[in-house]
Amino acid sequence: MPKVVGVRFKKACRIYDFETNNLELKPDDRVIVETEKGMAMGIVARNVIEKDETNMTQSLKKVIRKAADSDIERFEFNKDMEKEAADIC
Repeated sequence: MPKVVGVRFKKACRIYDFETNNLELKPDDRVIVETEKGMAMGIVARNVIEKDETNMTQSLKKVIRKAADSDIERFEFNKDMEKEAADIC
């Protein structure tokens, strides 16, 4: 059975399941995950659980790695630029 962790991308956002990829993860860890739109950073919102593969409707994307300090800095920079771009528009 695959080990699965819940990841949230925004504070009030839905929690999405990702395969842990054999990483030691706990709530509030920032992680880089594979999504349909490419790689993204999220926050672990739920403890690791084992899921039965027969109940899953589609295969899970994987956690690539824990976020490094440079990933977090880049994320914060992009967030600031997003606000600035919205003000200009």
